[in-house]
Amino acid sequence: MKTSRHTPTAPELRRYFEQTGFVLAHRCAPTGTPEAWWLSDVDGTPYPMPSHWRASSLPEGNVVQEVEEFPSLPRLWRAWATTLRRFSREAECIELIRQRMTTATGAERREVVRWVRSAGLALAREGGPGAPRVDIDGVAVDETLWPWSAVAWEDGEMTGTGWPWAVTPERVADGLEIQKHPGWAEQGVLLHWFDTRYPESYFEAVKAMLVDVLPQLSGNRLDGEPGERSADGQGDEQEEAHWVTVGNEDGTPPSLH
Repeated sequence: MKTSRHTPTAPELRRYFEQTGFVLAHRCAPTGTPEAWWLSDVDGTPYPMPSHWRASSLPEGNVVQEVEEFPSLPRLWRAWATTLRRFSREAECIELIRQRMTTATGAERREVVRWVRSAGLALAREGGPGAPRVDIDGVAVDETLWPWSAVAWEDGEMTGTGWPWAVTPERVADGLEIQKHPGWAEQGVLLHWFDTRYPESYFEAVKAMLVDVLPQLSGNRLDGEPGERSADGQGDEQEEAHWVTVGNEDGTPPSLH
């Protein structure tokens, strides 16, 4: 697939988005009805993306407007390129956590392991100040402390609020510029796992990225010892190989910018 400003054909894009779990949908344009292209997830829910792909500075407090439908394939393709900047930032933040874990105390490492592995339980519910503490493996979680305080829910989407998100600003993305970078679409197939709109797959990507410094994530133990391998003996290696594929040769996350 060409990954410059050239827009792939509809069959090419359908095959591409199948790799991400999205379905490319299309509505013809009968009289008085505009043609539309959009992405939908496995439940058939349309996936919003930026309505405009050119880089621009937004007034303070404003956010990028997102829409579900696009009038043409080129506009949808540019919106996808612009969307990838969010995934790239998430991967960058988790890389910062990975680096921190190389010198972290045992107590902090155990809390990060607990945070990643219990995310489906602790983060799938909407909580706020004063919400009951989550009890995981008999240990109470203090959601006011890092890493539990690092993310919050806003309008049904997970959002980074503390370190490292607080020191990793969102960059303004220009879809047309991103499309000039060789391999950007192939990177997108891997980076899309860092989509905070889907916490379950997001934390699987986080786990795969941290397993080399937190081998406990490869099993079910929280005592600081490596977990058991899978029955075929490839448990740890498979997860590490996943991030080797996603990252650059020096172990840093790929960048779209």
